[in-house]
Amino acid sequence: TSSGSSTPATNISNDYSYFLKNVDSKQVVNDLRNAQWTTTTTDPQTNVTTTTTEALPTGKMGFGNVKISLALAQESLRQQNIMQPTSEQLHTSLAGGQMVPGDSTTTTNGILQMRAEGIGWGQIAQKYDVKLGQLMSGKQPASTTTTSTTSTTTTSSGKSSTTATGKGNGKGI
Repeated sequence: TSSGSSTPATNISNDYSYFLKNVDSKQVVNDLRNAQWTTTTTDPQTNVTTTTTEALPTGKMGFGNVKISLALAQESLRQQNIMQPTSEQLHTSLAGGQMVPGDSTTTTNGILQMRAEGIGWGQIAQKYDVKLGQLMSGKQPASTTTTSTTSTTTTSSGKSSTTATGKGNGKGI
């Protein structure tokens, strides 16, 4: 079978079908696997369809990396209030460039560009203020609160020690 009909590709495509409603989700998964981005355009006057491919900076990726890439792209676009991106918006989120053509204030490095530069997936997730594990599990924290417990112990010699334990997201409150 070809990579386009494999179960992992179909599963990932289905997992992101709502997010990728405006693009061919199976094409996106296969493109990420094959280190390319395919763009198809049709000239409305001549009705001629042109397909072009562009190399992506990361090289070929396994299904796990494809899924992480899409999860991070979804989060980065969600933070810009883009819930169902166009092909161009998704490409920009992944490969970098200007999110709004001609607007230099919305230029992004791109998730795959950062990865190609040797930045780890967890570090990329931190740039979007999320934890990779939570992002991949679909369990985003409900709030950014930090809980902690402090206890003081006094020994028979009169010395005291303070122990603090806590859970949080690493941000002060």
